[in-house]
Amino acid sequence: MTGIEIGMLVSALGQLGGGIVKDLANPRPQKEIPPALLQSLALAQMQAKDPLGPGYDQAYANQRLQSANQLAAAQASGNPVAIQSIIGAQNAGLRQLDAMSAQYKTSAEQNLQQKLENIAMAEDQQWQINEFARVADRKQEGRDMIGAGAQNLFNLFAILNSGGVYPGTKSTSAVPSGTFKFGAPW
Repeated sequence: MTGIEIGMLVSALGQLGGGIVKDLANPRPQKEIPPALLQSLALAQMQAKDPLGPGYDQAYANQRLQSANQLAAAQASGNPVAIQSIIGAQNAGLRQLDAMSAQYKTSAEQNLQQKLENIAMAEDQQWQINEFARVADRKQEGRDMIGAGAQNLFNLFAILNSGGVYPGTKSTSAVPSGTFKFGAPW
């Protein structure tokens, strides 16, 4: 091998080493799940655990107190028909309260489901960026290095095959001058 061929070989190895050093010097940043997303999940879990809506106990106590006051007044007046209507109104109020509580529970469960989906998407993004992208980067870098190395070897073999005629030099060989161009087939 002549000095030019050795220079080309050293250049190819330098490109390879430079790519590796550059890759190691610039690591990919880590993706984290945002704390606000985790906090919203914790809040949704607390809301979904409560089988009754917020303020249910107070509303239930108010309903019972109102019915007790009305029943005491009806009993003092001696009106049995009023007692039945008061009990009916109390039952209707409690059914309405239970319906509101069931609606709250359904809403809280849907909210929790949405938060869990958001966490799953964030975890998927985290894995894509932290794990998969590194593998993809390494594979692409390997493909690039293989391509660059193959191109450099092809050029070196083309020069050696041409009888040592380098671009821009005159030759005394059988290959006419000016027919070889880097990167172009002849």
